[in-house]
Amino acid sequence: MRTTMKTRINFLLITISTLLLISCSDNRDDEIDRINSIKNFMSGQNNGQNSNNQNSFEQPNAKFTSKITRPLTVTLSLPYQSETNLTSVTIDWGDGTTETNYIRYYKYSDISHQYESIGVYKITLTLGKYDENGYYHTDKHQEVITVEAPSAKYLTKIEISQYNKSNTYMVLRVTDQYNFYPDVYYNYTSPYLLSNANLPAVITLDSPLKLDYNVEKDGWQVEIYYETTKNGTKNKLNTLEIDEADFSKYPKSLIYTCNNGNKYILYFEYK
Repeated sequence: MRTTMKTRINFLLITISTLLLISCSDNRDDEIDRINSIKNFMSGQNNGQNSNNQNSFEQPNAKFTSKITRPLTVTLSLPYQSETNLTSVTIDWGDGTTETNYIRYYKYSDISHQYESIGVYKITLTLGKYDENGYYHTDKHQEVITVEAPSAKYLTKIEISQYNKSNTYMVLRVTDQYNFYPDVYYNYTSPYLLSNANLPAVITLDSPLKLDYNVEKDGWQVEIYYETTKNGTKNKLNTLEIDEADFSKYPKSLIYTCNNGNKYILYFEYK
């Protein structure tokens, strides 16, 4: 009898302990499940936010194209940026010159730079912008360019802004600066009637005049003549000298102010 009672008591204690362990285990599992559910929810929410941010924010794109647009001058075509956030554009031209611009609504844009001399230069463009959360993003692109001298230079036209022989015909010819028997590069343009009423006037050469350089000669000269009657006697009015040194930086134009008050601009192209 005592053995049976003792057995029953032990069985009851074992049963109670087992139920308590099961209950604790279930509670712990439930708690773990709840924690994991919260983690999964938060993780999914954050991933959704990051995905949305990545979809709405366009990373800066510093990939540019470059081309030589004039002698010693390179032009960068910057990439399209759709974001309206403040954008910084920093360009290191590779010759010791760096420039930074802060631009809103940055779209395709061309930026040019003129070098002092021919050479090989590494251009670095750094583009930066802020996202809607205030984080700053940058992108960098580099290219190595070669800036060479043009193979030929041409005189294309002359502009007359002041002319003291109003209502006369003007013609011009181009020679070298050799004093005796100069070579004639361009032997008179068609007579052009000038007056104060049509100034400034631009005379374009029939075809661009290539200025070949002879080391035995110093340069060229543009001789300005006037005629009181069309195709009449030519009277020299001014001489505009062009030295080889004038093309050290390949100018678009050269300006001349003469002692008699006449003013001219010579225009050039390069190839």
